Amino acid sequence: DRRFLGSLADQSATAIEAIQLSAQTIQALRETETLYRASSAIFATNTINDAVIALRVQVQQLNPDRIDVFMFDPHVATDRADWLVRWEAQPPDFRDTMLIANTYITDVDLLTREPMYVENLSAARPAEVDTLRRLPLSDNIQAQISLPLRIKMNYVGRLVISFFEPRQFSAFERRFVSTLLEQVSVVMDNATLFRQSHEQGEETATLYQTTRAIADAVDNIGVLRAIVDQALAENVNRVMLVRLVGTDWNTPTSAVDVVADWSQGSGLDMQGMRFMASQFPGWRELSTPDILWIDDIMTSPQLSDESRMGYLAFDIAAFVMVPLVAAGKPIGTLLIGSSEPHEHNDRELRIYTSLANTAAIAMENRNLLSQAQARARQLSTSSQVGQAATSILNLNELLDRSVQLIKESFRYDQVQIFLISADGLDAVLQASTGDSGSLLLAKHHKLGVGSASVIGRVTSSAQLYNVSDTADSRMTHRPNAYLPGTRSELALPLIA
Repeated sequence: DRRFLGSLADQSATAIEAIQLSAQTIQALRETETLYRASSAIFATNTINDAVIALRVQVQQLNPDRIDVFMFDPHVATDRADWLVRWEAQPPDFRDTMLIANTYITDVDLLTREPMYVENLSAARPAEVDTLRRLPLSDNIQAQISLPLRIKMNYVGRLVISFFEPRQFSAFERRFVSTLLEQVSVVMDNATLFRQSHEQGEETATLYQTTRAIADAVDNIGVLRAIVDQALAENVNRVMLVRLVGTDWNTPTSAVDVVADWSQGSGLDMQGMRFMASQFPGWRELSTPDILWIDDIMTSPQLSDESRMGYLAFDIAAFVMVPLVAAGKPIGTLLIGSSEPHEHNDRELRIYTSLANTAAIAMENRNLLSQAQARARQLSTSSQVGQAATSILNLNELLDRSVQLIKESFRYDQVQIFLISADGLDAVLQASTGDSGSLLLAKHHKLGVGSASVIGRVTSSAQLYNVSDTADSRMTHRPNAYLPGTRSELALPLIA
């Protein structure tokens, strides 16, 4: 009997062990199948949004009361994260809610905290309670799985699975959720790389096409047109190419010429206008040695009230200023403005910087060519004046010929020659171009030596004097009723 019972006990134990092993094997197979199906569903996605939706669907197998996913860009300094997914089992209206737009949380540091498995809130550690309570809509939560989402070594968000009753999490459930997160990270990494490659391709194409258009441009207006047609973001409504007149932004006599201007709508065309520092409210931003971008002129602490008013007059609410530099020297600025506040991104800034460099080279090459042509004209004019001086014996005829040659060669609006009277008191007009010049000659126009005028100053000092802007009160200038459009003057002494 004892042998019989012992044998029966051994056989029963073996059978029980076999049943348990079979049950464990079946359970392991079920878990493996569950993981496989969940993994396949996630790996079948191609975008971040699709991967997040697949994750939410698979996590629902745990029968949670809520599922939330928060995400942010680790490469952008920000104080908010997108509340990308909000799903609730009750009420039924929320069961199909997957992706929500334009909703944020500002406690971004919560999303980078360590993994957390809270099975019963009443027994949780203080740090766990703090993390749980600081997430939105946490009042009814009694248990929670809260895991950071990473791409490689960068935190990008957090998955939060919440329960309204205490709940124990099995080893498989913990492994299930962490495995899904790892696979979502892989999909997101691949999607990010694909998006970056696509964006880089588009960026390269934009730069190539715009650079070609700039190279083909015949003038500065064409350079600006190439940038407008090929490279602008949709929000842009104003672009200016501004050229520095002078060698330094900080020189008192420095000015800027608006060599090209484009705007959407009926804005004031400023092309051809010249401004001194005192006349342009945004001179400090215009003269920046580094790229400067303002997303909202009304809230930026970098701007003065005077600058804000100036930009509003140009219908600019956000802008980028990109310095134009050639051979290490500043030659101007590219201004790109928007009529509405705009958050500028790295791609835009890279494109604008690259195109500004290309535009600066094109502008400087064109300027050097213009200088070479001007120098050739100067030499030709000097030669012609020299020939006239040796061949024309009549002084009045010589002076008339000289002012005409200078006007035509240097493309001035008005050229005059004054000679000091015999008593040395007055500078008397001897030759002048145009109809206004004829009228001035007819009235025997003269200016006192040493008087408050350009001619008076030069005849008394025997020094060259240049007035780059006659509207500048710091400059010596006497208005002439016969020449009301004079904006700049240059006078040189004639010394025998």
